[in-house]
This record gives sequence, C-alpha cells and structure tokens, in this order.
Amino acid sequence: MATSLPPGINSTNIVGFGTTGVVAVIPCTRRVIKFPHCEPDARARCEVEVKVYERLEQTRRESCSTILRYHGHCEQGIVLEYAENGPLREHLRTANTPSKTLLLRWARQAAEALVFCHANAILHGDINCSNFFLDGEQNLKLGDFAGSSIDDSPATICYSTTHQLPTLDFSSESEAVIITKETEIFAFGSALYEMMTGRPPYEDKSDSEVERLFFLKDFPKICDATMLGPVITRCWNLEFSSMDEVLASIKQHEDQLRGPHNRLQTLLLFIQKWGHVLLLIVVKRLKQLKYRLS
Repeated sequence: MATSLPPGINSTNIVGFGTTGVVAVIPCTRRVIKFPHCEPDARARCEVEVKVYERLEQTRRESCSTILRYHGHCEQGIVLEYAENGPLREHLRTANTPSKTLLLRWARQAAEALVFCHANAILHGDINCSNFFLDGEQNLKLGDFAGSSIDDSPATICYSTTHQLPTLDFSSESEAVIITKETEIFAFGSALYEMMTGRPPYEDKSDSEVERLFFLKDFPKICDATMLGPVITRCWNLEFSSMDEVLASIKQHEDQLRGPHNRLQTLLLFIQKWGHVLLLIVVKRLKQLKYRLS
C-alpha cells in the first residue's frame, strides 16, 4: 500500500525518505512533518519516536540545542524543526571541504546531543552522519529516533555495518543486535571518522569483510596527527566509559585549535583599547631622544 500524503502536502514538499516514513516541509513554515509508511512496524517505530521526543522536551535545557526541536504530533505524524541544509552525510559529499573549526563544532554538537540522550535513558541505535542534520546556520542537530531504545526497551533499529560494534562471534547468524552505551560510543567513532574524512570507514568493502576487520580490531589507519584521530581510535577501542568523556576530549581539541586564534584576538583588543596610549608614549620618547641629540 502506498504511503498517503497528509492534507496540504504534495510531492514537491518532500525532502526525505527512509525505512520508517517520509519527511516533508510544511508550506509557509520552518517545520517539517514526518509521517510513517502504512506498514504496522513503521507506525510502531514512529510511536517510539514520539515518546523519545516528548521525553527530551520534558527535560530539555536551554543549552541543549543540538537535537531537532519537537513541535508535537498529530494524526498524520510528527512535526519537527526544519534543518534546511539537510543530512550531514549529503553535505560532506557535495559541499566544499569544511574548515577545522566547523568540523570540531559539529563533532562537539553531535557529542552534546548524545550526552543529553543518554542522560535521559535514550539510546539512539542508528548513529551515523545521515541522522545528523544541519540547520540554516550550519549548526548540527541529531534526529531520527524511530526504533530507538528508551528506558532499556529493545531497539527496533540497528547501526549500519560500518558503525556496528563487532560481536563476540562475527560469523554468528543471529539477527539480534544489542544497543548499549558502548555500541553508541563505537558507532560515534565511525561517525566522527566520516566527518573528518568525508566517507564511512571501509566504505569500499563488503559487510562481511567489515565485520571481520572490526572483529580483529583492524580499523582504518588514522594518523595521530589527524584532527580527532586519537578520539576516533579510543571510541573504536572502547577506551571511553561514557559519551561525557568523549565530549570532554573533543572540547580539549577544540580549545587547542582556538588557542592561537584567542591569543591573536586578545592582542588585537589590547591594541584597539590602548593603541593610542602606546602611540603617545612612543612619540614622547622620540621627542626626548631628539632633544638629547640636539
């Protein structure tokens, strides 16, 4: 059965399409409506997403602006903030190479969103650059909680192979995927890798080969000098115990990058404030020197 469009929405308004549903811009607004496909499992995942957004809205702080704003739900679907610049993955592949400052900001904003989710007993379950979105000011927002885990409920979604923590037996035929804070951190490492390189890890390899390499801890080579390379490696090796620790590490890198810029800004402000005084002192000294020489 085809997915029916909500009243007032036509095909030209559609900006996204996934396994759970369709996303369309609500005309004359800065909002979108996400409405599920007709299949029962899609509707069930959409109901989970409503619960997640309502939980986050109940505890949202002013400082938590890195999750798509929830504007309620209706019979047709969920109403959300419209992120005009679309999914981060698409942006990385089509736009100019982002600056180091912008990449670090995105990394920090992504980590902040996951810290907030975990603090509210929500595990995303499908962390990747397709589920991070960019608003009109290039700020990153986390979205797509269809099938996420809330209060330890079983997740009905799972990470892509390139973001999946390997199981004890990578050759197991079991379809069950357990979502934990550890699997979230591992997946976040792969998302960071894509942010920094523009491509998911081992994108050119088959799923079975990726599983084998991850099981052997044979991760893509990252130079320690590469921005956030050490953070990515520590995520993959589960050397962080929480997303809070990941966020703190990203902030350290951000502060290091800001260091020279901040020193320059301080110097410029000092010159702007005291430059005329310094000039008067120099002129006075020159006059004194001229007087002594005469």
